[in-house]
Amino acid sequence: MKKIYSNGKFVIATNKVNTSDFCYEDYLEYCEDMDIEPHDEYSDEYYEWCADETYTNFECDMDNIKYCKQYNVPVAIEGTLGLWWGKPTIEAVVMDNVYDAIMECIENCDYITIEFDNGVINVYATHHDGTNCFTIHALSNKGKTKNYNNNNDFKPWDFKKLPYLYGV
Repeated sequence: MKKIYSNGKFVIATNKVNTSDFCYEDYLEYCEDMDIEPHDEYSDEYYEWCADETYTNFECDMDNIKYCKQYNVPVAIEGTLGLWWGKPTIEAVVMDNVYDAIMECIENCDYITIEFDNGVINVYATHHDGTNCFTIHALSNKGKTKNYNNNNDFKPWDFKKLPYLYGV
C-alpha cells in the first residue's frame, strides 16, 4: 500500500529561477542531446537554460496539481495582500479545487512559490507592490455545509488535511 504523506513542509512548485537547483552537467547533456554548442557555466545561455527548465518544471507541477484526484476537492483561501500601503487580510474565498484556488492567488504576479505545509497549501505570490501570502485549506464536511449557508467565517474544524502531492 502506498503511504500518503500529510505532514512535513515541501515546495511543490515555483517559478523562481535558482541555478543551484540545476547542475551544469545536465546542461551539457541537454546541449549534446540537442546537438548544440554548450556555453560556460556562467554564461547567459546557461542561465537561460536554467530559466527554461524552471518554467517547464512549474508548468508540469501545476498540471500535477490540476489532475491530482485528492486535490479536486472544495477549498477555502485565506490570506493577506502585500500592498504598498499595508497588508490587508482577505475575506475567505471558496473554490472548487486546489488548482483553481492557486490560479486565483497567482493572477498578475511575477514570482510564485507553492508549498505543502502539514496538510495545507501556502502560496507566496510576489508582484510589484510586495508579496501576497495565501493559505488554501480543504473543506471538511462541516466546512462545506457552512459554505453552502454563505457563511465563510471558518473555524479549524471546518478544514481537513490535504495529502502531499508527490506522496499520493
